[in-house]
Amino acid sequence: MLKVKNAKTINNLALKSFQSNKLRNVFVIIAITLTTILFTSVFTIGSSLIGSLQESTMRQVGSSAHGTYKNLTPDEYKKISKNKSIENIGYSVVLGYAENKELVKRPSEIRYTSSAWQAKSMFALPTSGRLPKAANEIAADDIVLKSLGIPCELGQHVTLEYLIDNKKITDTFTLVGFWKEDSVIPASEIWLSPAYVKNKLIGYRGYNIYGTINADVTFKNSFFIESKMQKVVSESGLPIDEIKYGVNWAYAGHGGSTDLTTILSVSGMIGLIILSGYLIISNIFYISIVKDIQYYGLLKAVGTTSRQIRKIIGKQAGILCCIGIPIGLAAGFLVGKVLTPVVLSSFNLITIIIPINPAIFIGAAMFSAITVYISIRKPSRIAAKVSAIEALRNSDNTIKVHKKIKKSKKISPFRMAKENVFRNRKKMIMVTVSLSLSLIILNCAYSIVKGFDMDKYLSNSMVKDFAVADAAYFNVYKCYRGEQTLNKEFLKELYSQEGIKETGNIYFCQINYNIDDKIKSAVKEATSRFNMSEKKSLVFKDKIAQKDFQVQLYGLDDSIFEELTCFKGNIDKDKFKTGKYIIASAFDSEGRISYYKIGDKVTIKYPKGNSQEYEVMAIANIPYPISVRYGDIIDVEFLLPSEEFCKNMGDLAPMMTTFDANEKEKKSIENYLDYYCNKVNTDMQYTSKATFAAEFEEVKQTYFSVGIVISSILAFIGIINFINTTITSLIARKRELAMLQSIGMTSRQMKQMIISEGLTYVCLTALTVLIVGSPIGYLGISATMCNNIAFTPIFTVVPSLLCLPVFVVLVYIITLSSYKVLNKKSIVERLREIE
Repeated sequence: MLKVKNAKTINNLALKSFQSNKLRNVFVIIAITLTTILFTSVFTIGSSLIGSLQESTMRQVGSSAHGTYKNLTPDEYKKISKNKSIENIGYSVVLGYAENKELVKRPSEIRYTSSAWQAKSMFALPTSGRLPKAANEIAADDIVLKSLGIPCELGQHVTLEYLIDNKKITDTFTLVGFWKEDSVIPASEIWLSPAYVKNKLIGYRGYNIYGTINADVTFKNSFFIESKMQKVVSESGLPIDEIKYGVNWAYAGHGGSTDLTTILSVSGMIGLIILSGYLIISNIFYISIVKDIQYYGLLKAVGTTSRQIRKIIGKQAGILCCIGIPIGLAAGFLVGKVLTPVVLSSFNLITIIIPINPAIFIGAAMFSAITVYISIRKPSRIAAKVSAIEALRNSDNTIKVHKKIKKSKKISPFRMAKENVFRNRKKMIMVTVSLSLSLIILNCAYSIVKGFDMDKYLSNSMVKDFAVADAAYFNVYKCYRGEQTLNKEFLKELYSQEGIKETGNIYFCQINYNIDDKIKSAVKEATSRFNMSEKKSLVFKDKIAQKDFQVQLYGLDDSIFEELTCFKGNIDKDKFKTGKYIIASAFDSEGRISYYKIGDKVTIKYPKGNSQEYEVMAIANIPYPISVRYGDIIDVEFLLPSEEFCKNMGDLAPMMTTFDANEKEKKSIENYLDYYCNKVNTDMQYTSKATFAAEFEEVKQTYFSVGIVISSILAFIGIINFINTTITSLIARKRELAMLQSIGMTSRQMKQMIISEGLTYVCLTALTVLIVGSPIGYLGISATMCNNIAFTPIFTVVPSLLCLPVFVVLVYIITLSSYKVLNKKSIVERLREIE
């Protein structure tokens, strides 16, 4: 086959065709720019979210290391540290937790570290001074020092209290280092010298992590961290089942697997952007090719091959990409930069990272180019396949039309509009889908926002407007251990505050209890029914093999009864308060298995030596927000009226008091509690619904803001698509319209026809959204948000219906403006023009 050097000719044809289609070029550049903006902004937000979440998660975990080997002996650490695949390694030894009264609201771990690298990886490297070396030296963060009332100055004396074998030890140290701590980190580190810690742990026979080595490690990269940690253990000649380790969950995909929901969400977002870009770019090129079909037919007539025609169109697309993509990258980064703080605000992140990463721009440009390539494929094939004869026979919207002859019906502008719209079904579908996407996304955003249930959200945090307890109750390291902080004097002062209503106290204690056959039977049923692992089943079996264990006993005021999650039976307040009945808990949170049945007898042996038999009235669980928040592997809870509890346990202070308040006085009550818990009695702490409600509103606002932005961009793309379709259709049909006017069609009828065409698209969009889009969106939202306990799926089409009048107004503006421009020339002039 003879090879002809025609590259220059092809380039010239592509350039000339490009220059002759100025209107098309404007629309395509806008479409490519918008598509690139979407990709760039999404990638910028996504990259920022990943980086910020990773940084914040590291701080919440308390380490930037890839993983930690726990409770190692010196010999085990020596073997592991020699492995060549480990890039960095350092260890620490925990002595205990600070028991200072001033630190009750700030959990503080006491330990020593082997290296500055590990201290830095734990975000606890002194920025002033150094790590301790001598036995009487200490380093701590500014939160610990301020809590203890010590200035952040080197040389200060710091008195520390901690427990070893339940014996309190008090020592005073000299401050040799300190740093600024992030409040997001749940616990502070207090560094002591290796010599001091080792000396105090001589002869220690306790359990848990005290006195053992915890080694932090990093590898060359964060891929497959868990596999690497297991490999290090096996290569060190240590039994893999006996060496405990933890992987830093700040590193996504550390185990070689990624969350399916995340994959689907990211894929869905990218697919949606590609689809929206495809709909407009493909439609614009399609309309352009149909309009210039005679031009391509003539090229075929003079010997241009199908491949060469595809090259001509491809080169034009390449020029448009070179213009649109750079603009989209710059604008998209700015949009992402503005949106990132809005999106990340609901995550309560300590830092927000907005990276200028070349990969973001490369990825966005690549996906935009792919979208353009996909979009021009079919129009290119149409242009390449057309013959010169077919091109001369066709005009406007059809290339190959074979329709059955229909009987004539009454002709009207409205009927002609319908025929014009449905004449080219492909164009009609693409415009309709393009317009529908924005309404579907807006509908989804609105549905998500409306689906968030404040009551459900707050039910996991609060049962009433306010809750007050000992500060240890809210401390994950200490928890409530029977502190008598909420004394009568405080409760009397609290309840005297104006606006307080419906108060309720929760009392708590642990008591010894015999493991009877009913408990054994419930545990055995659970181990077989819930498909527990063999290891976990053995733990349960060992537990019920014991003679007795401790159960949790609660005393509840009247107003707390209605907060219980009742699975079986009914809670009769009057009968319950007689002191003859008791409420027993279920084995699981859904109440599928219960330890006791309604009517069973339960005997409680109180610490004073007296016993009392009760009848089980109901099976119910106490909500987490008012529970003690810790338990054993077998959690058996018994609930009594507070009067019965106090009668047998003595005059104890409640673990927690909760209450509602009048709306007008809520702010003043919160101010009172804030002052009292921070100035008057620092042993107390409170929570309020207002705090959680503010977080809830932030989450809703984030979803709505992102939804509005994406909907707006998609709506703009859809409107641009509609404008392009309207204008190019009128231009392509200008001879046809002139002929209609020449045979008697009035200007009013012409306007009615083209307006009806636009309104037909609006009606088709409405039907698509209501019949197809909204149900699909509802199902998608239900599947995506199914794990969010504060969300209830809601089916609504309100946003779509509210937006339809806006589309109608746009139809009138766009079509009448286009017709006005077209109608500037006389009928004769338009008839003389050649398409």
